[in-house]
Amino acid sequence: MRKILFISAFMLVSAAHAQDKSSGCGMGWQVTRSMTTTGSFTRALTNGTFSNTLAMTSGTSGCARHNLVLKQKEKIHYVEANLIPLRREVAMGEGERINALAAIWGCTNAEALSPGLKKNYRELFYKQEASDVVQKLDSMIHADAQGICSTNV
Repeated sequence: MRKILFISAFMLVSAAHAQDKSSGCGMGWQVTRSMTTTGSFTRALTNGTFSNTLAMTSGTSGCARHNLVLKQKEKIHYVEANLIPLRREVAMGEGERINALAAIWGCTNAEALSPGLKKNYRELFYKQEASDVVQKLDSMIHADAQGICSTNV
């Protein structure tokens, strides 16, 4: 009975995964491109068996079209392109770049973000590269321990 229950649950999850169409990258995608339940299961099994998570999330394994990767690239590009004026606006506690940053991070309350950024200025920007700033902003905003941002995520 347990075996039948396990197989039924397995097939249900595999069917849902096949309709999701998100298993279209990674090493598993090189094994089969079939959009059937079996194909999706094979890709998921291959991707889960061989540790290629870093390649999949960084976009080097055909996953660059996924929203997670695209959103992270957008964040890094924005901070790199605006790092110096963004530092200045965060130090002042206001500015249009902070509003844009809030939008990119999915904050619904940009006005509450400015004081939180200003308070954490040194931690965010002192001797930091753009990728470090993005990582710290992600941690700070999504942890939201200080109540600086309400997110849609």
